[in-house]
Amino acid sequence: MICIRSFAVAAVLFAFWPLQAMAETGAGTLKTLTGTAQLTHAGAAQAMKEGDTFVMNDVVETEAGSRAVFSFADGAELVMTGKGKLVIDEYVYDPAKAAGNKAVLDVLDAAFSYTGGAMDKAAKPEVKLNLDYGTIGIRGTKLIGARRNGITWVYLSEGGAVFENAGGRTDIAPGYGTRIRSKADAPAPAYPWGAEEVAWLQRFVDDAGAHETPAMASNMSSNNLAQGKLEAENMPAMSAPSPAGGAAAESNEMPARARAADSAPAAEATAAKAKQSAKADAQPEIALARVPIAGKDGPVAEESAGTLRITTGQPAIVQLAAANAATTQPQNTPLRYTAELNAQALEGAAHLEVHVLLSGGKTGYVFGRDTQDTAVTAADGWKTVTGSFSLKPEHVPDQIKISLVVDGKGSVLVRNLRLVRE
Repeated sequence: MICIRSFAVAAVLFAFWPLQAMAETGAGTLKTLTGTAQLTHAGAAQAMKEGDTFVMNDVVETEAGSRAVFSFADGAELVMTGKGKLVIDEYVYDPAKAAGNKAVLDVLDAAFSYTGGAMDKAAKPEVKLNLDYGTIGIRGTKLIGARRNGITWVYLSEGGAVFENAGGRTDIAPGYGTRIRSKADAPAPAYPWGAEEVAWLQRFVDDAGAHETPAMASNMSSNNLAQGKLEAENMPAMSAPSPAGGAAAESNEMPARARAADSAPAAEATAAKAKQSAKADAQPEIALARVPIAGKDGPVAEESAGTLRITTGQPAIVQLAAANAATTQPQNTPLRYTAELNAQALEGAAHLEVHVLLSGGKTGYVFGRDTQDTAVTAADGWKTVTGSFSLKPEHVPDQIKISLVVDGKGSVLVRNLRLVRE
């Protein structure tokens, strides 16, 4: 009788052993590390170094300015940049089995990229990433994400993904991205991203310094451009202004001034705004050429009385105008872009963004965005938004492009868009 019981206990232990042993032999390895990471295992915390392994239920925390690359047993790879936390909620992988493998990872706070491994390619993959505001179920996936100014942004380049939380869900196809504001709000409908949107998000994954700098800051001097390393290699060429050349034809220029009848009520103008406008009038202005907005399956543009109305059914980045920087040679000169914006029935906020395409032996771009407190919402009425930036002497530009970033659906009015030398 004793022998039978002993055999039964041994059988149970043997059946349980592969799963337990698999967890203890390591779910993954810290492949590379720049900065600092801490591993908490069985309640004990210790500094982590390259080559260290982690198992199910372990917690890895990275500090600000850090970048860690994790390699998992099934070949998946996770990159975390900036201050963040990785929790191995579940991880079961046996390469000899086609079913029963599972991974659930918490990826919090940090910017990240995830490239799927063998588990993602299974017929019915069970791989999930729990982010700050929702969960992503993934399949054969390559995606990037970051949380900036309280919004989680996610872009998918390969495979398939479902982003969901208590508020709802959205399917993401390759080439599409989405954003989510809170655990209670459903992820926004996925929409196709352009190269600049992808590069903006990828920058936070690639560069720990960029992740720690304000994502939406536009008051960029040459110094903080160098600190933030706001450059991306091999960015696709920007859309050329129409017509080509330095000075744009009158019909293609953004209106320099709106008509008096369309201006905001005098009561809304403050002394500071009047002073700013007077200063801008006295500064050399760089000609901006309007960029046509197609409107097919995307934002629609209408112009009347010197005011451009952009209407979109989803978050979008809309190119407004471009300047031929090769003829103006603005490097090493502070530049300021400004416009009046009015959001109408807009869900979210809108702000300006400037991109500068580089030449002169350097590829990529530098760009700035208005800080969040200068963005316009539906409650603001007409609001003047402005930002400044400088190019370093070695940054020889080809083009300067100004876009409108719309975080949500609705309409935004734009007038008095200008680019001037400080």
